[in-house]
Amino acid sequence: MVKKYPALMGSLGTAQPKAKALAYRVWIHPHRGSDVYLEEKSYGMISVARKKLLNDPRYAKVEPIIGVFRKDVKKHPEVKYWEARLK
Repeated sequence: MVKKYPALMGSLGTAQPKAKALAYRVWIHPHRGSDVYLEEKSYGMISVARKKLLNDPRYAKVEPIIGVFRKDVKKHPEVKYWEARLK
């Protein structure tokens, strides 16, 4: 797991282009315990990892792949990184 970007960040309401993502992330919800995420630099690697996680009985839910983006949003200047759905 590569956790280069902070876990707590803003969430963009609109989908962003996959090619502009700094990293790709999958949030994982285990049956017990705190939510965790898996982060990779390439879309191909995270896609393969997500397929494996979907078949793992330890997890209650595995979210779709999202991107990590660096954006300057005037309304929230303190937030540097954002998560967003991919186009």
